[in-house]
Amino acid sequence: MNASRRIRSGDAGAARLSCPPCLFVDFDGVLRRMSDPKDVLNSVLIGRFEDFLRRMTRVTVVLSTTWRLGYSMKQLRAMFSADIGPRIVGGTPEHDGPPKDDYRHAEVMAWLKANAPEAPWVALDDQPNLYPSGCRNLVVVNGATGIDDVTLLRVETVFIEQLTR
Repeated sequence: MNASRRIRSGDAGAARLSCPPCLFVDFDGVLRRMSDPKDVLNSVLIGRFEDFLRRMTRVTVVLSTTWRLGYSMKQLRAMFSADIGPRIVGGTPEHDGPPKDDYRHAEVMAWLKANAPEAPWVALDDQPNLYPSGCRNLVVVNGATGIDDVTLLRVETVFIEQLTR
């Protein structure tokens, strides 16, 4: 069975799939175009994201968005369809160290260390400066357009690359 099918079907044949793949998601610029009203996710982008997750049944979602600081996890899950909300397993911890450019990466790494240190992971973000230069787990989204099919194909490709290393 190929790596793509293992991510989709839940086949635990790959050692790294003993932990479900984690998708770290920012909202602003990813699920809300920067031109959209503040504090409202874009329904087209949400639909595209949810369709992707329905195909990628093993992938869990961790929120790396700053929205996690202003809304409860219950409120955030309610922004998604009833079958997708429960797949949001939490949010990254807030960075409490000195300010630095790649603080979101530090938050992702802290979450992984505490919850799923062996999990394959991908981050969807429109701000590459919040991750180390050349971060292979980051899929950069154009904040003006939000996620698109090409971006989501790249997410799947990055997961597959991790599973076949």
